[in-house]
Amino acid sequence: MKKITIVIPCYNEGESLEELIDQLKKINNNFYFVLVDNGSTDNTQSILKRLNIPQNIEVIRKELNNGYGAGIKFGLKKVKTDYAGWMHADLQQDAEVLLYANTLVNEIKESKSSELVAFKGLRTGRSNLENLFTIGVASISSILFFKPFWDMAGQPNIFKTSNLEFLKDAPDNHNFEFFVYINHLRKKGTFKRFHAPFHKRKYGSSSWDKGLVSKIKHARRIFKYILDLRFNS
Repeated sequence: MKKITIVIPCYNEGESLEELIDQLKKINNNFYFVLVDNGSTDNTQSILKRLNIPQNIEVIRKELNNGYGAGIKFGLKKVKTDYAGWMHADLQQDAEVLLYANTLVNEIKESKSSELVAFKGLRTGRSNLENLFTIGVASISSILFFKPFWDMAGQPNIFKTSNLEFLKDAPDNHNFEFFVYINHLRKKGTFKRFHAPFHKRKYGSSSWDKGLVSKIKHARRIFKYILDLRFNS
């Protein structure tokens, strides 16, 4: 019996959808999926209508795109399994990495541990610039919170569904990931990491990552948000 539902928010990822669905079909014995059309303005809907989508993949549409985090929260409302999580739709990670997470989830379930545990992919194979960005965010955050942080925006993520109540206060934009990471640790939780190789984007382009300048601007927004979490929460 499937015990994990993965929410996949898709914004203008029409070109990626056929390959994404093919990847999900290969692991459909282990998971349910909620594919959220997060207010796309491309050909996402027409592509979804012509694809042969298995029964364990539910497709829903959010008419208004008001952020990446909002799309995840919208999809999580459909979850009925013991565990729930999310990942990106851009094919920069193969869906098969979820099988590593599934193994860890089963180990925790069998141990009947009372520990507050979540599961997060550890991204490998990224560029030097991307790693530098991750190191900078993690280092400053570690100093601010007096805890060792690493790859805070790592994908995919899986939580026990009953432990996700705190997401009602999560931001709707990309700061969602940093809110989740920091607040889970604040609740005395831990992350078990699993291997999640990262690939170059096959189709389209990032909505924010346009090179070094955009990364610097993005980093400034993240640091401002993390400072706010540290001192104003």
